[in-house]
Amino acid sequence: MRLSTPACVLVSAAALSFSAAAAAKAPRPRAAAAAPVVTAPSTPPADEKGPADAEAPAGAPAGSSAAPTAPAPSGAQETVAPSSEPPASPTSEGGTPPVEEAGPRKPEGPPVGPLAPVKHAARPEAPSDEPEVIAPARDTVGGHFVVGVDAALVVPFGNIRGGVPQSRTMGPGLSLGGDVAYGISRTVMLGAYIDVGLPSAEGTSSKNSIATIAAGPLIRYHLVQGLAFDPWMSAGFGFRRTSDGSTSFAGVDWVRLAIGGDWYPAANFGFGPFVDLSLGTFFAQSPGSIGAKGVDAHFVIGGRIVFDGPGR
Repeated sequence: MRLSTPACVLVSAAALSFSAAAAAKAPRPRAAAAAPVVTAPSTPPADEKGPADAEAPAGAPAGSSAAPTAPAPSGAQETVAPSSEPPASPTSEGGTPPVEEAGPRKPEGPPVGPLAPVKHAARPEAPSDEPEVIAPARDTVGGHFVVGVDAALVVPFGNIRGGVPQSRTMGPGLSLGGDVAYGISRTVMLGAYIDVGLPSAEGTSSKNSIATIAAGPLIRYHLVQGLAFDPWMSAGFGFRRTSDGSTSFAGVDWVRLAIGGDWYPAANFGFGPFVDLSLGTFFAQSPGSIGAKGVDAHFVIGGRIVFDGPGR
């Protein structure tokens, strides 16, 4: 029995409707894991009939699709169609609060810009190849004028003339002297000295008064600067005259060496020990002739007081 075309269409539509209803009532198997939700692209609302409605078979309800809806297989992704309604906008009376747009957050802290302070890491100082310059100590010699007065013990020895020792007629005694000097540099002074010795009379000259006088230039070298104690050494030469009663001898001290040190408790005043040794030769005797010449010597040890100007 052959059915007409409208009858075939109605039978097919009824069969499809019955299959869709049965599929909707059938229980769906539980998914093993939650499938991600995929948002389908937005489609404009179907206000007008599209090509699908135009091609629907005769007798089908309006707006229905020609193809039947098949049940989603187990584990398939569920497609959620976006809502065509516009999002609710906040109002002054209340509503949905505004949602901040996603984007990179600004770092918290002080502003960075051309006016913001920039911290620089401290760089270690590179070692310098240049030697460290140390300022010299204050000059306590150059331009200073020093006057010294001394008291000491004099010990004559050697020969007053060839074959005649000084110890035959004179012995240790008192020596008084002094010197003046001017500083020409930080360490050097130029000056002059005088020594007056009063040896004791010995032997045949025990009833005579004996005196020996020496004087001459000197140069003195000061060893250190900037200390309260001022060590020094000096060298010089001079003229010497020794009288023994009515007889006198004249000669030269061709070397006079001295060492000592002065301690300054005040700026202009100091004191300290010293020793000196003089070597010389007598060339003349009065009255008479000296004959053979010898080498005389005088050793002096004692202390002295010094006055410094303008002061240390």
